[in-house]
Amino acid sequence: MQKHVPFSPTIDRKEQRPPLAVASLVLGFLSCTMFGIITGIPAVICGHISLSKFRRDPKSYIKGKRLAASGLFLGYTGIAMTIVFVFGMLMIRFNWGPFKIL
Repeated sequence: MQKHVPFSPTIDRKEQRPPLAVASLVLGFLSCTMFGIITGIPAVICGHISLSKFRRDPKSYIKGKRLAASGLFLGYTGIAMTIVFVFGMLMIRFNWGPFKIL
C-alpha cells in the first residue's frame, strides 16, 4: 500500500509579487476613486520603496515593476485631483476667479 503524502504547494520566490507593489496599486486606485490624498500619499511611498527594491535587486522582483509604477501614477493622480478639487471649492466659497458672483 502507498503512503498518502499531503499536497503542499510551494511558492517560488521569483514568481511572487512584492507586497509593497500590490499595496501601492490598491492604494493608488483608492486615491483616484474615493479617498484622495489620504491614500494617495501612502501609495506614492509604497511605490517608491518597491521600485527602489526592484532597482537594487531586479532578479528578486520580476513581476513587481509595473504594479509599482501603476501605483505611483495612480497615487500622484489622486493627490493632484484632490488638490484641484480643494482649490476649486475654495474658489467657489470665496468668490475667486471665474466663479465670482456679483
